Amino acid sequence: MAKSLVWCDLSEKQISIILEECDSSASIEEKLQCFMKLNDKADARSGILLDMYLHAFLFTQDNRFTTEKTSAFISIIKDIHTKSVGEFLTLDRSWQRTKDLLLMHSVQRPPFSIQIFSWADLKAITSFILNTYYRHYKLYQYSFCPNYILNLDTYKEEIEIAPSIPSLSEAIGQEQWDAEQEALRKQQEREMLKKLAEEAEAEEAARQASIEAAYRNAVPEELAHKTKALIDFYLDNMKAQLVSMLQEQEKRMEEKFLSLHIQAKGK
Repeated sequence: MAKSLVWCDLSEKQISIILEECDSSASIEEKLQCFMKLNDKADARSGILLDMYLHAFLFTQDNRFTTEKTSAFISIIKDIHTKSVGEFLTLDRSWQRTKDLLLMHSVQRPPFSIQIFSWADLKAITSFILNTYYRHYKLYQYSFCPNYILNLDTYKEEIEIAPSIPSLSEAIGQEQWDAEQEALRKQQEREMLKKLAEEAEAEEAARQASIEAAYRNAVPEELAHKTKALIDFYLDNMKAQLVSMLQEQEKRMEEKFLSLHIQAKGK
């Protein structure tokens, strides 16, 4: 049985206090720090969490969420972050957790889920989470997950043979040596820059593909079917209107040609 996150962290009274008494971001931060039981803002991690909750709360007000939706959304954000850093979740597993929570609060199917958010709310929430929390997911992991230092020692059993000394008859001058080394350095530099550019391009393409795939997966199948049906409906109407307009134009042109033909015969 699923457990709804409504009123888990922010009660209806607490949200009402924020809406009634706060008129600036600083005052909202003070209330959120108290209600979400965060340490002093001077603490780096508390400051990061407070900033995350502030932007989440402002998002709910920009989208005119009710107190129930606001409480559920803030608790969802908190749950995602707590599970992600507490269980060292990968990006894929964390996103799966996010989708499960959103589905649990967007479909009316008691006792497994309850519909608090509409499809429009779900779309806005998905876009917000992808462009805020998951855009900086690695930074959150770096800031909140403990650091581990691993030392790797390698041992070679075989005996390393010293390189052979070239014959003096094959020696070259210092200037030629310097020129060859400079050419080799420039070539290696060009290859390195090319490799870095290709890796950056591939990484950006993979990131965009991951974001797009995550967004597509977040959209429920039922909503996708409804959207497709609506688009097909409008396209059919537009096609019918276009055919009707072309027929009317063709009819007017025929009448005009017939009139000109009659006038020409009369002359």
